[in-house]
Amino acid sequence: MSANDSQAIISIARQLRAVLPRMDEQAQALIPRLDALLARADAGEDVDSRILELLASHPKLRDWLRQALPYQEEVMGVEDGRGAALPGDPDVRATAYECPVCGWTYYLPQAGFPVPRCPRDGSPLRPKRRER
Repeated sequence: MSANDSQAIISIARQLRAVLPRMDEQAQALIPRLDALLARADAGEDVDSRILELLASHPKLRDWLRQALPYQEEVMGVEDGRGAALPGDPDVRATAYECPVCGWTYYLPQAGFPVPRCPRDGSPLRPKRRER
C-alpha cells in the first residue's frame, strides 16, 4: 500500500472511530481494538490492513468503507463479484470539519450524521474552508 493509501485509511478510521460510540453494540465492541491499532499507527507501525479487516467486520462500516475507499478490493468485495467501479469523477465533495487546535479533519459520511469532537484533543470541530 502506498503512503497516500495508508494516510487515507488512518484518516477514515479516525473518522469512523468518532461515530462508533453512537452505533450498535457490535460496532462499539470494536473501539478498544481500533484504538490500539490507531496507537500503533501513530507509532509508525504498518497496520492499515488490520484496520481495514477490523472495520470491515461490521456490515455498516464495511458499506461505508466501500464508498470511502473504492480502490480497496478487499473492502469492496471485488474478488467475489459484489463490487464494481462506477464511471465518472471519483472526487466527490464532502462536507469537511477540522479541529482548530491540531488540524484533524473529519468528513461527514452523509447528511444528518452528527459532527463529533476531535478524537485527539476533544475540541469542537468547525467547518473547513474549501480550497479553490
